[in-house]
Amino acid sequence: MSPRSPEQFESIRQERKQEIIEAATKLFAHKGFASTSISDIAKEVGMSKGLFYNYFESKEELRQELLPHVMAKMGGGFEKLYHYESGNPEKAAEIFIEALNGIKASLKKDAEFWMLYYHAALHADFMSESMQKQIKNEEASIQKKLSQLLEDLGFSNSRLEAIRLEATLDGISMNLLIPGKMEIYPIDEMFDFLISQYTQKTA
Repeated sequence: MSPRSPEQFESIRQERKQEIIEAATKLFAHKGFASTSISDIAKEVGMSKGLFYNYFESKEELRQELLPHVMAKMGGGFEKLYHYESGNPEKAAEIFIEALNGIKASLKKDAEFWMLYYHAALHADFMSESMQKQIKNEEASIQKKLSQLLEDLGFSNSRLEAIRLEATLDGISMNLLIPGKMEIYPIDEMFDFLISQYTQKTA
């Protein structure tokens, strides 16, 4: 067997870092940042505490590394929204449906991330000021684009409608994070209902 190339070593390293980030996301979401130790994270991943330091110098560095993943998850459901050019109601409806289905899929698949997101939102000390600023900017960008899209869907006060929709999605998300709720909450029906309510004017 030929020795691994530097590129292969780097690929393996990045995969291992991702495993650490995912384990930390789960533990921070359930236990909080302060109550989670490096030993907890290393144990969750299946590595020694000493090996952890080959990837991150500290728990604080790991927390900072989480930011790009938070931003990516936040924007994932709205990816096509960023490139939306207003003035096309049919396209607006298509993108709206894709966005909501993307959010629904993320809620089902990435419950730990959303637990961490809401934990961070309710505990300002979890994020540095720069992290808070970047997330607020991301949220403002999503809200602005969403407002443009809702205007094309026929809503006269699209800014307030965007705020109401975001509040509705927050409510659904937080309901799903209550232990045992995911199994009984009618998430598919709820998202289908929202889609029908917001796209019926273009039907």
